[in-house]
Parts: sequence; structure tokens; C-alpha cells
Amino acid sequence: MTTPRPTTNTTNTNDHNRDNSTSPNNAPLQGVAKDYYSSVTSSRPQLWESFRNLDNAIHFAECQGCLVDEATQNFVVDFGDDEAYAAFDLEEEDFAALLSSKRPKSLETRWINIWSPERQPELVQTVASNYKVSARLQAMMVSEPVIPSQEISAVSPKLTSIDTDEPELEPEGKSLPASVADLEGGYQLGGVQQAGKALSSLDGTGFSKISLSQIVNKIWHFSSVDYGEKYLCLGYNSLHVVSGLDLRNSAGKPDGKRVWTWLLICDDGTVISIHETPFPGPSGLAPGERQKAVEVIRRNTNLVFSAISSQHIASERGNALITTYVRNFPNETGTAAIKPGEGASLLFYYLFDNWPANYNLVIGREHSYNAALDKLRRRMLERAQVQLIDDLHRLGRQLAVLKRIYQSYDLIVNRVLKRQRLLREEIRNSQPANMHHPPHQRGGHFGLDLLSRGNSWRPNGFDEINPSELGGIQLSSAAVGRFERLLDRIRLYALSEIDECLAEKESMTFMVFNLIAVKDSQAVERLTRTTILIAKATIFFLPVTLMTGYFSTEIEELQGVYTVKQYWIAFAVLLVLSALVLVIYGWATDTVEGKTIYVSFAKSFYRASVAAFGKRRKRKVG
Repeated sequence: MTTPRPTTNTTNTNDHNRDNSTSPNNAPLQGVAKDYYSSVTSSRPQLWESFRNLDNAIHFAECQGCLVDEATQNFVVDFGDDEAYAAFDLEEEDFAALLSSKRPKSLETRWINIWSPERQPELVQTVASNYKVSARLQAMMVSEPVIPSQEISAVSPKLTSIDTDEPELEPEGKSLPASVADLEGGYQLGGVQQAGKALSSLDGTGFSKISLSQIVNKIWHFSSVDYGEKYLCLGYNSLHVVSGLDLRNSAGKPDGKRVWTWLLICDDGTVISIHETPFPGPSGLAPGERQKAVEVIRRNTNLVFSAISSQHIASERGNALITTYVRNFPNETGTAAIKPGEGASLLFYYLFDNWPANYNLVIGREHSYNAALDKLRRRMLERAQVQLIDDLHRLGRQLAVLKRIYQSYDLIVNRVLKRQRLLREEIRNSQPANMHHPPHQRGGHFGLDLLSRGNSWRPNGFDEINPSELGGIQLSSAAVGRFERLLDRIRLYALSEIDECLAEKESMTFMVFNLIAVKDSQAVERLTRTTILIAKATIFFLPVTLMTGYFSTEIEELQGVYTVKQYWIAFAVLLVLSALVLVIYGWATDTVEGKTIYVSFAKSFYRASVAAFGKRRKRKVG
């Protein structure tokens, strides 16, 4: 059963009006918010002093500085249409007090962000237990991050008995093949002992020591979608590429920093984001480089945080592509109209849709695989080498990992949309036809929104009936529409781009083999041409050699018969006849010396004449 929507604290009305009249740059907490934060806990009555007004330019700048500080561990933001407040690095008891108190209507949406959850297990447990998150899920949220020495080592399969260095144990007596062994004969003690050792090793050094952090570090496309009575939880990996920094991963993984994120939306308008520690151990980066990496990793969090402040309006036209709307500003023009109760759903969506990190592949700024393939193609055409296959294989494995990551996003969005359809169908089936609630009952609880374009509203009894049957949280219509648009963009842009690169990589792999084959055939052709040239030279001088041998024969009747002039005349005639025979043979068989692929002399002369005549005609016409 969900927590009822908190009522507005109407005390200190005069203070509220006086605070509202203060200038924006010097405005303290408004009266209602101050009374709320002051009354949250009796052990820390000055808790309200930790909160900063995000509509104040000075306070907003201070909060932005805390966002990019790696030492910052958590923050909480409460906001509504008229006001927004944030506090950083609160203690566990502060969160417990905030979660146990009723928020005023002016602060209908809450965002809790936690970095390095393994350092704050009590805080994570307090926040998660408030929304009945299972103990197993809580334990996974505070899993210790992976350092390089704790990575799961890959074990190559043994394909043959030659691969193993361990001698095979022969049982006592005559051994039989497994296919003809007598099952009724029992098993010897050695086999039982080996099985026991295998099970003990599996329990001691196997799965019992594998944590969620090791799994998500090994399987980048690992994802999680969990539903509860009071929450919807998503778990996924995101890849952040820092330009100018060499953040290389293991073989076959794309360059960049992988970070696991838990994202929850709860039934009271609270959104919880929990981020893995990006650098749990020594990173080998200089302080400036590490700070740059932290800023890139937290870029989307900073963008969404900025969208909550009214200071965001002044700069929203700078880059409309990454502009987010999670809070309605009724006093401004040109902003998106956000209905009451939609803030948490939109916040949940924009935290998941990390545009700067997820779509750099599409615009070709970070993961420029098209450029890498073009570079390999140029190298391939210049000189085809077998080493290019290794580069193509590496690119193919990286693209395959990226494809599986985007497929995990596709799976998450599909499951969220499917659950939303089930929830809406349950609502329609649980209420009478043409049922309308009076105006004073509409919009009284988080998640109340139009089921369609008509006036059919979510009944109040849904929270008591449906969560136990289906589980999960119903998102607003605006958020559902954005998730549908996100699904289209993932399939149309990211996955199609990766598929195109993979297809090009496959074609280039075949092209490399073909070019190598052509290169080998050209080498054989050059060798053949040299052999033919030597054979032709031999044939060219063979008649002259025979003639010279004839003239030099010491036969009594031939001595003194031929003169030197006759010898040279016969020499010239035979030489011309030999050359003529070789030319005619080369023309007939297309083996005249010249190009890589033999073309007859007559054909070459004819083609050259036609080309020269055509150029001369073009010059005359021009």
C-alpha cells in the first residue's frame, strides 16, 4: 500500500510571502520549505541550512561545483513547479528523517543520487528499505567495485587431450570407454574423490567469490529490470569516452570508461540513481586527467541537475539537442508544459537517456568506427597484408560489444513499455466504463495521468490492488512517449549504424583475402613472365646457334665452301625469322611482354591509337 500524498504545510504564511518577495539572487529558503526541513528531525534541527535554493544563481553555481567534485558522495533534490532545493553529502540519519517525513505539495518530486555505494552501505540500505527493495537487490547495489587484480580470468576450453598438462588417471584394472562402461558395476573411489574435489573447488574459488561488479565488468551488456510494490528498478552499463585520454580496456572491448548504474522510480515521486565508482583503485591518470574523466562521467547528471534550476532557462537555447525538461516554469515562455505529477517520470527518463554518452557513436565524435574502417581500407589498397586481419578482428569484436550494449538498452525499454501497457490495461479493466472522477480527486497522487486523450483517470484504489498483482510504477504519458521515441532512436540510429559497420568489416575481411590472393597471383604472374622471357630468348637465339654450329662443323666437303658474308647473311635471316615467329606467336596467344595482364601488341597499338585519336577530336571540338 503506497504512502498517501503529503499535504501542504500552511504555517508561517507571512514568512512565505516575505521570502517570495526577496530578489532571486539573495532569496533564502521559502517559508514552507524552511518549515519542512526544520521539522524533519529533532536530532538535527538545522538540517535546512544544508539545502540550497537552485533558483538562486550563487547557490546554483555552488551546487554545480559539488557535482564535478569526486569527493562528493551523495545529494538530494526536492523540487516542484515553484521551487527547488538541493543538499550534498548528507548523513544516513538525515536521509532516514527525510524519507519518513511528508513532503509538501510544492516539493512533489525528489531525486536521491548516490556515488560510490560500497562506501555508504547503511545509506543505501536505509533508502532501499523504505521502498521495500529486496535484500538481494540491496546487496547487489553495494557490491564492491572491481579492481584489475579481481577480474574474472578467462579459461580456454581444452579441445584435445594434447592441451592438458595433467596426466590422465587410469583406474585400477582394465579401463573401458565411457560409451561401453557397465553402469551396474558401480564407480571406483577415485572418481568420487575427484568429483568431491571439483565441487569443493567450485564452491571455494568459483561462484561464491564472483560478485555483481565482476559480472557487469566482464559482460558489458548485462542489464536488470526489477519490479516491486513501490518501485521500478533498472540496472545497466554505460560507456563514457574522454577525448584526449587513453582509457583502454581488455582485448575486444571498446575504449572508454564503463560505469554501472542503478536507476529506481518510486511510488511517492522519488527517483533514486546509484552509480558505481569509476576508479576504485589506482587509475594511472594525472589529477587533471582524472578530474576531466569524472566531469565526462557525470556529464548527464550535471545536465539533468541543471534542468531543475530556473537558471537553466537562460542557456537552454545554446544546444537544444541536449536540453531536458523535468520541471515546469510557468513564468517563462517557450518552455515545455509539464503537468503536475510528471516531474518524477521525466526525471527517470532523462537520467536513463544519456544522450551525450550513448549517441556519440552516431555523430562520429567519440567512437568513430567509420573513420577507422576508412583508414584500414586505404592501408589495404596500398598494401594488402595479413596483419590487417587482426585490426579488423579487433574492430569487429569492439563493434559486437557495442551492439550488445545497445541491445540491452533496447531490451530494457521494451520491458518498461510492456509493463506500462499491462498496468494501463489493468486500470481500464478495474474501473467501470465511462467512469469519471470529480475535479477535486484528479491529480492527487504521483503517477496520476491521462490514460488516453479522453478524461479517464487512474482510480485511487489502483495502488491497493494492482501492485501486488503486477508490480512496478506507472509512468506518465509524456515519459512513455519519450521511451517509445528512445526505442526508435536506438534501433534506427545506433543499432543500424553498428550493423552497417559490421557488414563493412566483413566485406573488408573478404577483400583483404582477395587482395592477398591477387597479390600472390601477380607474383606468380611475374615469375611466369620472367620464365617466358627466358624461354623466348632461348628460342630467339636457338636457330642462330644451330646455324653457327653447322658452319663450324669440321666436315671436309664443307670446309672452304661458305664465306663470312654468307654466314652473316644467314645469321640475319634466321634472326629476323625467329623474331617474326615469336611476335606472331605472342600476338596469337596474348603473351607479349608489357603489362601485368598480357595483351597482344596489335591490340595495345589499336587501343592506344583510338585513345589518341579521341583526345585529338575533343581538342578540335573544344
